Amino acid sequence: MLCTIHQICQYYHIREGSIQTFCNNKAALRHVFHTRLQGVSPFLLSDYDLVQSCHHILSLLPFNVTGTWVRGHYTGKDKCTQHILNEKADILATQHNQIHNGALRSSHLFLPIPGFQIRLLYDGSVITSKLYQVITNEAHTANIQKHIQRKTPLTPTQFNNIHWSAHGRVFRHLTQFNQLSTSKLLDQLVHTNRQCHLMYAGSAACPS
Repeated sequence: MLCTIHQICQYYHIREGSIQTFCNNKAALRHVFHTRLQGVSPFLLSDYDLVQSCHHILSLLPFNVTGTWVRGHYTGKDKCTQHILNEKADILATQHNQIHNGALRSSHLFLPIPGFQIRLLYDGSVITSKLYQVITNEAHTANIQKHIQRKTPLTPTQFNNIHWSAHGRVFRHLTQFNQLSTSKLLDQLVHTNRQCHLMYAGSAACPS
């Protein structure tokens, strides 16, 4: 949207005025129009490349641009122009996703968009979200896999066939108490008679 505004201003030589834009994404509005983080923090935001580009375009425009939140999928009786335009934009996005379905992975790196200051690459692709997760996985996944295989009879093939992302989603939805209990069970840290026998030479039999 800001790119379109910039092109219109250049083509028609617009040098004054003001523009009000509407968006149903509060986080996007906050990062583009209100929050200006310093240091490395801006590059840890989701879609940081787009946020940077927006900041750059706003600095090029010769007038003030404001961003206003509009409720998405609004069904009330007092529907305004911004609601109608937002609904049309949502329909266009849905149609695009239906035509271009599947993972769109670029085979080569394109030229950076305007305002790019830094590019974070991993496995041949630009990282624009979940940077913490990417760094954590790269730093710890191999050691965690070795630890699990050392404590269980899982072969590498069996380990790779486990749906670990589904396991993680289920685990994160557990309460803190259940997470602790599950972790202890998986790592054999629950104080059972078997553990007591290993540590203190007590009876390994189940209690009667």
